[in-house]
Amino acid sequence: MTDRNAAEALYGARLEVARADLPAPDEDEVYWLDLIGCAVVDADSGANLGVVADMMSTGANDVIVVNGPDGERLLPYIADVVIEADMETRTVRVRPLPGM
Repeated sequence: MTDRNAAEALYGARLEVARADLPAPDEDEVYWLDLIGCAVVDADSGANLGVVADMMSTGANDVIVVNGPDGERLLPYIADVVIEADMETRTVRVRPLPGM
């Protein structure tokens, strides 16, 4: 598309890409879509914290939306919090920061 007005007409449009057309993520990367539905467990205690319900971008970092037994919890997707995202077992091990 080379016309600015034609491009503006697409503002807010939904963009979909077939999974087969996506490149495989690097070893330390995952697609957000793959995280949805994963179990979230405390890396230290093994306690079930819930399930990844959604992901969002805040600009500073990505955030995991977890629906759990205590309601909704937001966890930053940063190395200090997300210890491991194991796609084979569909488990995200986290170490929530104090107050989370």
